[in-house]
Amino acid sequence: MIVRVLLLAVLAAAMVYFAVMAVRRRRRSRLLARSAHGRGMRFSARDPFDMPRRYGRMALLSSGHSPRARDVTHGHVAGRGVRAFDFRCEAGHATRRVTRHYSVLVAEGVEAPRVLMWHVEDLALAPLAAREGRTVAAPWRCVGEPSAAEQLAHAAGALGERPVSMEVRDGKLLLCAPTSGADREDAIGPDDLEMLLNRLDAERVSRHASDVEITPPAR
Repeated sequence: MIVRVLLLAVLAAAMVYFAVMAVRRRRRSRLLARSAHGRGMRFSARDPFDMPRRYGRMALLSSGHSPRARDVTHGHVAGRGVRAFDFRCEAGHATRRVTRHYSVLVAEGVEAPRVLMWHVEDLALAPLAAREGRTVAAPWRCVGEPSAAEQLAHAAGALGERPVSMEVRDGKLLLCAPTSGADREDAIGPDDLEMLLNRLDAERVSRHASDVEITPPAR
């Protein structure tokens, strides 16, 4: 009798938990939809782009198993095609299985060397590729050319004060930050990505200008 009561109590608690999570998820979807509309972007509660496949070469999306993306905002930021979404995957197996949640933004058409920079505050469950990093620029463990990592860290500025990780690969710039589930505030957003893209553009223009030789006019 006692066992049956306990089982019913556990089942009831689980039903309440999932109901609350569903309500919070719907509320978050509505907030994101309004935010996307305000920025002139589009929103889909589902994943119309198959993000795990589209960005499967990026370290975060290729790690773990059972990857899923939802609450997708897409449009343009700083002249680039951008997709922002919630991403979840599972790491480990059986009793050691852990579900990881991230807010992710990806900008396409980014001219920068390949580099992976994982924030030291999120190393515990970092992708294997990030754990192999040796070069540290600001609060990031880095894989790739040290000069490229330093340039990206300099452009990121105050993003380093939050557990935001970054990767540039195949002309794409990915930002991601761990979150705790459906009832969360975004750790990162389109404004952060826009700031970073504008700084990268400004630094590229500055480097190009400094490399141009100025030939004095002929007399």
